[in-house]
Amino acid sequence: MSNFKKATWSQNPPLYMKDREVFEPRIKVLADAGVTIIIPRVDIMVGRPGVYFATDATDVDPEYPDWDPLMVFIEQCREAGIEVHTWLSCFKSKVYQAMFRKVPEAEAQFSPPDWPDAIENQGVWACGCQPRVQQYLLDVYRSIAERYRPAGLHLDFIRTGTQCACDYCRSEMAERGVDTQAILKRYESDRDGWLETGSRGILRRYAAMGVVEFDDDGEFVDEELDRWIAWRMDRLTGFV
Repeated sequence: MSNFKKATWSQNPPLYMKDREVFEPRIKVLADAGVTIIIPRVDIMVGRPGVYFATDATDVDPEYPDWDPLMVFIEQCREAGIEVHTWLSCFKSKVYQAMFRKVPEAEAQFSPPDWPDAIENQGVWACGCQPRVQQYLLDVYRSIAERYRPAGLHLDFIRTGTQCACDYCRSEMAERGVDTQAILKRYESDRDGWLETGSRGILRRYAAMGVVEFDDDGEFVDEELDRWIAWRMDRLTGFV
């Protein structure tokens, strides 16, 4: 049991970082409860501009105060014996507002396009397969690591949403002999089939990697889609 630690996430940074006085009693409650790791979200939920920490790598919330709440929070947690693992939502994050203004092509393009709730359910994502998007996020994480020296960096939403069909993804898959537009055409009127087949493809790849046990009955699913999924997984693994 000595290898286990008690941790908690902290969801809304503007609420818990309003003034210095709120930190000490809350940190004490956590320490008294045996919490040894706290994972504060340092990007912002929908409706707020920028991130909630000091950085030159992306937009900062204009309401973020000069006294740097995250720095004070980490220092006080360290004194209380609590590790802070800063949490970004990776490719689905307000981190990318600044990037989208300069490079709108960095935004993920989810398909099939005739599903009216696709964007509503998925929200706005950056294409996590694009090297420039990965580099941008890496620069943001590096700025946190260098300025704040947290005990850990937490990668949430470390996925690409559904299949992105932006120009970069389509071009990369074309070089690998996969016609993404043809795949999307096959499923444009069959959302359930798309989701089921996509999930099956993921399980097949995890099984091949030995991550999970999966009793494959040998049924042919969609080789091209499996290759597309495998490429996306490789891109994410490479970033991590």
